[in-house]
Amino acid sequence: MDEFSWFVGLYEGEGCYYKDSRPSIKSPRGIMEISMTDEDTISRAAKFLNVNYRPIKVAENRKPQWRIRCEGGLTRGKTFAMMKRMYPYLSKRRQEQLDNVWG
Repeated sequence: MDEFSWFVGLYEGEGCYYKDSRPSIKSPRGIMEISMTDEDTISRAAKFLNVNYRPIKVAENRKPQWRIRCEGGLTRGKTFAMMKRMYPYLSKRRQEQLDNVWG
């Protein structure tokens, strides 16, 4: 399986995409995140996206978690381009989530 297809499956199961429209930023941004307890999987996803991953603080009795986060413009940029590329391969529910973010 090629890395793009693998990543689409990972995102479908574990990812989220949302709009950051805090008043403190000039224009809304699209944010894609994937968090999980499998560091090797997050590392592979980070390598595919050419981003860093980092640990997330969790309660003492929980397994360690890791996260990748990509952000960019809602209608342009690297993150937007990746989401548009993935769109046709995502479930209807995931497509509707993106449609709502892109409004």
